[in-house]
Amino acid sequence: GNGNGIGLADITTKRLVDSLDIQKTYINALTAISPEKAAIPICFDTDRKSLDVCARTTGLDSMAKARIVRIKDTASLELLQVSKALEPEVLSNPNLELITPYLRL
Repeated sequence: GNGNGIGLADITTKRLVDSLDIQKTYINALTAISPEKAAIPICFDTDRKSLDVCARTTGLDSMAKARIVRIKDTASLELLQVSKALEPEVLSNPNLELITPYLRL
């Protein structure tokens, strides 16, 4: 698909990079006069490796402290996956509902 905006990320997965339509991504970024948004960040083979590296770059000493929100895409925000560290905030927010228990990546 169109990966315009991928250049805003520091780290991603190889799966995402492999799914990009590079030509569409380049055309959209150049048309928007923002070629940096089509830059491909460092990528790793798995979600787990990507998250571990992200956590290390922020100085976290434990993934248990990582506050992560995972979305399907920006057009599908009605369901989110959140890390265990965010569970208390979900439970205390009347606008959010915990649908399934925490799942380990």
